[in-house]
Amino acid sequence: MKLHVGLLERYGGTPEEIEARGLAAARALLPPMGLSPEQETVALAVVRATADPTLAGLLRFHPRAVEEAVAALQRRATIVVDSNVTAAGLDSRLLTRLGCPPLVAISLPDAAQEAAHRRITRSAAGMLLARDALQGALAVVGTAPTALLALLDMVDSGEARPAAVVGVPVGLVAAPEAKEELQRRPLPWIALEGPRGGAAVAAAIVNAIMGIACRRSEAREEAKGGDEQ
Repeated sequence: MKLHVGLLERYGGTPEEIEARGLAAARALLPPMGLSPEQETVALAVVRATADPTLAGLLRFHPRAVEEAVAALQRRATIVVDSNVTAAGLDSRLLTRLGCPPLVAISLPDAAQEAAHRRITRSAAGMLLARDALQGALAVVGTAPTALLALLDMVDSGEARPAAVVGVPVGLVAAPEAKEELQRRPLPWIALEGPRGGAAVAAAIVNAIMGIACRRSEAREEAKGGDEQ
């Protein structure tokens, strides 16, 4: 008797198989970009998360961005995120392994009141209220251009100095300008040119960086263990 082959069996696979197939497909789609291995890891993650290889060509990297972000995560830096949507895409297993607490700016208790008082968006108000948490943090903006603008204002005034910024908000209003301004700042950043971007892109970038940080930490521990034997 011939057994029926279901759709899950036909198109699916184990998590490991799906990950390997996705990575191979993304690598085949990634155009030559002259990236470092770490930057390529980030670009591949974006292509995998969005199935859109054109986004890889819009990625821009400060030369030290990935290294500074990895170093911050290895120090257990706070990850300050603009919105719950962006935060939802972060890999909880990697967050736990690194011991990096995420802080969602828009969800801070006084964000709504501050926004009403200043007549600004809740995202911008939340980022302003996260001022202290931003020191040495990895700042991540995926959905709210105004949050990135607020962050850059604090950087310009000396009120905030994050270790690195992932600024890839989506939007037809203020998003392209915010990302252009980010690239003019003398701090490590990863940006996506133009109006495109979003929470999925931001989360993919951060997850890729967290993966690099975890692999390096594990390699260091293995080397340390070998030296002690």
